[in-house]
Amino acid sequence: MRYLPLLLIIVVIIIVARVKAKKRQQLIDLYMERHYVERHIYPAISQREFAILAKQAARKIKRVSSLTVRDTDVYGEVTSQSGISTWEFSLHFGPIERLDGEWYKYSDNYDSDIPERIANSISEAIKAYPNVYIDPALYYAFCPYCGKRLPYKGDFCTFCGEKFQE
Repeated sequence: MRYLPLLLIIVVIIIVARVKAKKRQQLIDLYMERHYVERHIYPAISQREFAILAKQAARKIKRVSSLTVRDTDVYGEVTSQSGISTWEFSLHFGPIERLDGEWYKYSDNYDSDIPERIANSISEAIKAYPNVYIDPALYYAFCPYCGKRLPYKGDFCTFCGEKFQE
């Protein structure tokens, strides 16, 4: 009888831990959405061409204020509709040798479809490669050093001052 309160506390702790674990798993599932496409390995795309495809996709959306591509990971910053704040997203495609259009997404704002639009555009370009137009001038549409959107093609970034490689 005297152990009953202790037993109740232990049961409550176990129930709370299970509920928290279930909620944690739901959040992980929500944050790392996996989008399946037909499993087909498309012709090899170079790292530079992948970066250009990502920047072409992001260039269509005016609210994307910053975009950085590392390997096959795309990191972006989007200005809110009010223009007061920004939020970030990341898209993760497979290894460059085996790009098949499958991607993962993480976003600070799951109400927006901007990351999906960019990812779907990149995925479609991967599937259409090599029949997709790749504009080499867009390699510098976003600064490769700081990731900010550039207003024009120049020799230096207007934000961080880094000189572009040719």
